[in-house]
Amino acid sequence: VKDKEARGLCIVDLDFDEYLSVKHRNSFLGYTDYISLEIYLFTEKPMGKFLEVVLLGYPIPIKKLITQMIDILQKLFKIRLAN
Repeated sequence: VKDKEARGLCIVDLDFDEYLSVKHRNSFLGYTDYISLEIYLFTEKPMGKFLEVVLLGYPIPIKKLITQMIDILQKLFKIRLAN
C-alpha cells in the first residue's frame, strides 16, 4: 500500500457550538445532531432498560419520567450556556 496516511474521524458533541456560532470546520470532525452523545440514549427503550436493569424498576412510567426531565434538562443547558 503506497498511501500510509492515517485516516480517522472523531465524533464530537455539538455542545454550544451552534448557539455561539463557533462550529469548527475540519474534515476529521463529525458533529452529533444533539448537544451530547448521551442524548441519543434519552429515548424510551434505552432509558426503560436502564431503569429496569440498573434501578430494578422505577415507580414513574418511562414516558412521564422523560417528559418531566425535559424541562429540567433544558434549564440546565441554558444555565451552562450562560456560564
